[in-house]
Amino acid sequence: FHNAFWNHHGHGTYKDALTGQDLFSSTDKFDSRTGWPSFSRPINPDAIAFSPADRLGRIEVHTAHGGHHLGHVFRGDGPAGQDRYCINSAALSFEPRRAEVASFLSLDSPPRLAEQDAGGLYDPGCRTLEERLAQGEGLTTGCPSG
Repeated sequence: FHNAFWNHHGHGTYKDALTGQDLFSSTDKFDSRTGWPSFSRPINPDAIAFSPADRLGRIEVHTAHGGHHLGHVFRGDGPAGQDRYCINSAALSFEPRRAEVASFLSLDSPPRLAEQDAGGLYDPGCRTLEERLAQGEGLTTGCPSG
């Protein structure tokens, strides 16, 4: 599978990629073996809406306010008979829990950018730690040059 969040295991909140609205929690994410990021329930049921089932029985999930497509819900097909929300990674962004980020760096005093060569803690042209975390890439120091 080749998408940003199907095998993502960070702790935090999955948000609407267009509006930033909270949609799903990592605590409700599970491996449905479908390749889609799957959740058993939304954070706020009022944030999403549904369209009637199509001829294949799939119920479309879309944002309640913007109406853009998020994925599909399969009633009773999740863990312990809960629903399975299969959501398109492209429709999501991820915000890690503050505690997870804080355990690796002090948010009260962000690190100063060192002017070091490639392989150091900062390499010009590389994305910041916050940018990598927002994309669910995890924590690293430095990045490959070139």
